[in-house]
Amino acid sequence: GHVLGSSFIKSIQELFPGIAFMPTGGIKPTAESLQEWLDAGAIAVGIGSPLFKVIATDNELIAFVSAILAMKNN
Repeated sequence: GHVLGSSFIKSIQELFPGIAFMPTGGIKPTAESLQEWLDAGAIAVGIGSPLFKVIATDNELIAFVSAILAMKNN
C-alpha cells in the first residue's frame, strides 16, 4: 500500500474483473484512511504494527473496531 497508494487499486480494477484486492503496508489505522482504501476498491486492508502504536488499551481497541463497523454500515 505505501508504495503504490490507493489510486493504484482504482486504476487497475478493470484489468482484473472478479479479483479482490487487500492492500497491506502503510495503511493508517484511521477511519479516513480505511475509507480511502475501501472507496478505491479494496475489500479489506491489512494493518500491522501501526495498529498497536495507536491502540494501547482495550477501550481504545473497542472504540476503533466500533468506528470501523459504523463506517461499514454507512
